Amino acid sequence: MGTITDKDGYTRYTVVVNGQPIEYRYCPRRFGGETFTHDHFEFLSFHISETGYRSHFVNSEAVDSANGFEQYAELFCKAMFKDVSPQLDLFAYI
Repeated sequence: MGTITDKDGYTRYTVVVNGQPIEYRYCPRRFGGETFTHDHFEFLSFHISETGYRSHFVNSEAVDSANGFEQYAELFCKAMFKDVSPQLDLFAYI
């Protein structure tokens, strides 16, 4: 569960996928207007991105349809998950 709120209203969370913890920051309704809004996720894992960082904007309705941001983040991470080579894994947690 998120307990740390940092920059611009983002809250930190962790989801476990394939036994690997994946940290992410989440900000609901980060951008938009009266007719639509977008939520923003920042995933911090080499299992999700080769650089260890992936920014993801999504329509708030899609997050709501997934039964909330935690479910959405888990589904997204499962879809994007990549095994990390042992050599890269040495640097993943520095």
